[in-house]
Amino acid sequence: MKKLLMALSLMLGFTAFVTAQTPKAKTTAKPAVVKPVAAPAKVVTMEKTSAKPVAVTPAKVAVKPVAKTTTAKPVKADGSPDMRFKANQNAAKPVVGPKKADGTPDMRYKENKKAKG
Repeated sequence: MKKLLMALSLMLGFTAFVTAQTPKAKTTAKPAVVKPVAAPAKVVTMEKTSAKPVAVTPAKVAVKPVAKTTTAKPVKADGSPDMRFKANQNAAKPVVGPKKADGTPDMRYKENKKAKG
């Protein structure tokens, strides 16, 4: 009798355990679809003019001569020198002074101290 009660209680416990693990059925209610309402189209009226385009002849166009200076170096739109050009790269090189064996400037010398700060 004890074995029968033990077996029944285990079966009931096992079924309760199994049913607790199964997921509940999900409802598949579709949300209401809201269609966007298009704004009414605006009507634009164009004024008609009878003016004809004026042809510009080369005699009427004033041409300004471009002043070419030899000291002008290429600059960017913000006014800083454009480092893609050789003229600006050479101007940006630091003052050459005594260097250490690894190629860095030796800061014990006056020329290198001026270049730094």
